[in-house]
Amino acid sequence: MTDRTNELLVWASVMSPSRQAVELLASRSDDNAFELSLARATRNLGQARFLLVNVTKIDAAVLDRAIAAFLASGASQRLCLAGHRSLLKEVEAAGFDNDRIGLMIDDVGLDTPCSDLIWDRIEAIRFNAEFIAHAAHDVRTACALEAMLGLAREIGLRTFGFDAVPDGASLSGRCDFDYLPVVPSKRGSSASRSRTSRKAPLVGYYI
Repeated sequence: MTDRTNELLVWASVMSPSRQAVELLASRSDDNAFELSLARATRNLGQARFLLVNVTKIDAAVLDRAIAAFLASGASQRLCLAGHRSLLKEVEAAGFDNDRIGLMIDDVGLDTPCSDLIWDRIEAIRFNAEFIAHAAHDVRTACALEAMLGLAREIGLRTFGFDAVPDGASLSGRCDFDYLPVVPSKRGSSASRSRTSRKAPLVGYYI
């Protein structure tokens, strides 16, 4: 997705008071497109608490320059880099300002080891949409998702997911995520996210 008008996705927390995050979807490194997109996104964060970027397909040198530019921009928000643990460990090894940049394990599913979830360098996890959809109709998968969410909450991680669970499904009412994507309502007059709202936990200060 490279259309400039569609390169940002807003995530909203289900907790009260609500918080927002902005995700850069146009994560491409060719012809400096990623650096330009990140710079544009940084100027359009509004009241968002942080900017989320999946760095799976980003060249290391391009990412280093983009991070440096973000830190020099004066933006008050945090930059959250998402990807698999092996990639994020390489990013961490390069060194960066821990007060301004965080890490998120992305694409969490049944094959994700618990050792990834308890890695003390991450502050959030995002679940795979297919995993969530399967959990909505399969009791065993729902129990696995519920256990992962419970672990995440116990150790202070924010959780990102998708509110696509039909009423009456095995998952409904049991597995709530901290952040959900904001999508236009059917009437197009407002945005919708979660069915429920809850108070923010004491942990997870940054996001």
